[in-house]
Amino acid sequence: QDLEMLQRLGRFAAVEAHAEPWVIFNPENGDPEEAVWVIYRVYSPPRLRKVELVGVSRYTRRLVEGAIGLEAGEPFFAEEQLPILQAAILSALAAEGWTEARVVLQGSPDAAGEQVDLQVAVTLGEPQRFGEIVLGGDLVVPQRRLRRWMRQEGVAEGERVVSSALNDARDRVLDELTRTGYRRWPWVPRRRW
Repeated sequence: QDLEMLQRLGRFAAVEAHAEPWVIFNPENGDPEEAVWVIYRVYSPPRLRKVELVGVSRYTRRLVEGAIGLEAGEPFFAEEQLPILQAAILSALAAEGWTEARVVLQGSPDAAGEQVDLQVAVTLGEPQRFGEIVLGGDLVVPQRRLRRWMRQEGVAEGERVVSSALNDARDRVLDELTRTGYRRWPWVPRRRW
């Protein structure tokens, strides 16, 4: 249990326990008693030295760095962290419309195994874009006005499909309709146009 706790808390590269026979003296009567002297030896984890990004623009650099979420000097165990980082980067890119992106990660340790350089190569591919946008139902305001509100939030034909833009466009339409006298869904007019 001690070894597990040390490993988990310190994120050490390794934790060893060495036990030796020992003698202690009973504090009540002073008699010698057999005991064990336990020495824990811990080994520092490899640390992230730098992150090198290839194939990213200024905008996607921020996305990828945010998904990685690591800074130089942090413990870095390539074998367990690389698959997690790859999934996080792909998820962040997909949420921004790059659903066909490919990400290759490689951790290169130095000769002593104490520091690791992380290389991240990103191939974005073609982003997913909005095709035809169809507005259905009982439209209580002109389509062009609805489309303008949606376009201002990034939802328009030919634009990259960004998950947050869809939510923003929906909220914008609901807010505008509420502000102009319509209740939230179902949209029932309070006054006539």
